[in-house]
Parts: sequence; structure tokens; C-alpha cells
Amino acid sequence: MNNTFNNLVIYNGYPLSVVVAVAFHSFILVFLIWLQSNASMDSLELVQPTIIRALIIDENPQVRNERIQERQRLEQIEQERIVREEQQRQLEEEAVRQAELERQLEEAERDRQALIEREELERQRLFELERQREREQQELEEQRQREFGRSRKSTPGRGGSASETRSVCSTGGPH
Repeated sequence: MNNTFNNLVIYNGYPLSVVVAVAFHSFILVFLIWLQSNASMDSLELVQPTIIRALIIDENPQVRNERIQERQRLEQIEQERIVREEQQRQLEEEAVRQAELERQLEEAERDRQALIEREELERQRLFELERQREREQQELEEQRQREFGRSRKSTPGRGGSASETRSVCSTGGPH
């Protein structure tokens, strides 16, 4: 045995320490198992430390919060883009409506100008017809006067002096 002890000393106590460590851990394991079997379940309270909880979580909460913030930022950018597109579409529709309104106003102005021109032409035509009618009436009146003058000339007893007869003859009327 002395020889075995010398062998242990030669190795600087390494095998002896290993044997003692294994024996100590075995004793503790047996003691814990014995305590577990004798202890009631109500008295055993397992408290899970926060470090272990963090290790159990699949995802880091800080990374998850960053992802959520990034997703919210992207959604906000998308909503702003949609709002800008909607505003652009409304502006384009307003421009189309404005152009259509201007075209209708121009067309209405052209129609109004054409109507004014037609009314002016109609007034001129009516004015010319009125003047022509007046000339015809004047010519008719002159013709009646001449007829009346001739009829007075042909009936000497009816009135009319000799000077009137001469003036009618000098104008080139019938004798």
C-alpha cells in the first residue's frame, strides 16, 4: 500500500483529489435525492432567476422592439406615400376638371360671340329691310303724289291753278 501511496504522491495528489471530488459530488447528489423524496411538494418552491428567463425567451426583447419600431416606421412611410399619391391624384383630377371647365367657358364664350354676331347681322338686316320699306313707302307716296298731281291736271275744273299745270309739265310729266 505504501507503494500505492507513493504513486499518489508522485502524481502530485491528482488522482486522490479526483476521487475525493467524485465522492463528494456523489454524496451531495444522494442527499438531494433523499431530500426530494422526503419533502412535500408544497414546500418546494422553484424560483426561476431572471437570467434563466431571458435565456429561455427565443427572441431578445430589445431586438423585437427595434423590429416593431422599424415596421411601424415603414408603415408610416407607406401611409405617407399613399397620402401623397392620393393628393397627387386629386391634383391631377382637379387640373382635368379645371381644363374641362376652361374649355366649356371658352366654348360658351364662342357661342355667345356667335350669338351676338348673329343678332347684330339680324339687326342690320332688319334695319336694311326697314330702310327699304321706308324707301318703298316714300316712293309709293311720291308716286301717289304724282298720280294725284296728274289727276288734278287732267281735270281743270277741279282745282289746280295754271302755274301748277305748268310746273307739272316742265317736270316732264304727261300732258
